[in-house]
Amino acid sequence: MKILIKPLSINGAFKGRKFKTKEYDQYISDMLFLLPKDLKIDKENLHFIFHLKKTTFLKADVDNFIKPLLDIMVKKEILEDDRFIKKITIEKVISDEYKIEIVENMI
Repeated sequence: MKILIKPLSINGAFKGRKFKTKEYDQYISDMLFLLPKDLKIDKENLHFIFHLKKTTFLKADVDNFIKPLLDIMVKKEILEDDRFIKKITIEKVISDEYKIEIVENMI
């Protein structure tokens, strides 16, 4: 199926400023510390697996995890700019613990 319409970005969907929460500031800080700068990933084709506890799994929209993670990967200089990404594969799985898996590709 093809839908002939210009895609709307998240920036075009909202007016006004968005303010970061303390939780997001902490997430940024933690991720900048935990993410290795030398990840061996295909920077145009990303694959993420989000491991979530059952209660979060049932409530969470999988796409809501992507934008903050991509912004942090750009800040950490793992990605030059997320506008160069051509494909993202996202999975969410039920797990006993929370974790983010960035599937590494040998490039």
